[in-house]
This record gives sequence, C-alpha cells and structure tokens, in this order.
Amino acid sequence: SVRLHDVWISTDQCRTWQDLGNAPWLPRYSFAAVACLDSSILVIGGDGGDLDDPGYLQDVWRTDDTGTTWQALPAPPWSGRRGHQCLRWFD
Repeated sequence: SVRLHDVWISTDQCRTWQDLGNAPWLPRYSFAAVACLDSSILVIGGDGGDLDDPGYLQDVWRTDDTGTTWQALPAPPWSGRRGHQCLRWFD
C-alpha cells in the first residue's frame, strides 16, 4: 500500500483542488479523519507500513486552519490502530 502525508483542499465544493504540501506526520494509510463541530479536523492513527516506521500509529493530529498547519495532540489512551472509523457526535 502507498503511504502518504499530503494535504489537499477544495474551496469550491470539490470542483478543483489545491495541494497544500506534506503534513508533519509520518506517511500513512488506512487512517481515520473527522471534521469536528468547532471546524477543526483530526487525523487519527493509521498504518506506517514499513519496517522503518512504528507500524500501527498511535497519534492524533489537529488543524484549525483547514490543513495549513497541524499540531500533534497528546498521545491517546488507545493503542495504535488502522482501518478504524471516527464520527462527530451531535449533542
């Protein structure tokens, strides 16, 4: 599988796309992402898939500016994983 860490944005309902470059996290596949109610986006876990990488990733990254900058959040309490899903909860 191909591992990537590129970020793309569309501001015209997905008619065109702009490449924002590579994010600071390790390249990965089979990760989860979720758009939060506060307009932030989270990228969670995935598979580094290479002997040089840690395998299943246990990290969470957040952007508050539609993917221009990213910050690593504190390590979550769950183990590294791939193929998982996330959802936002409306309360």
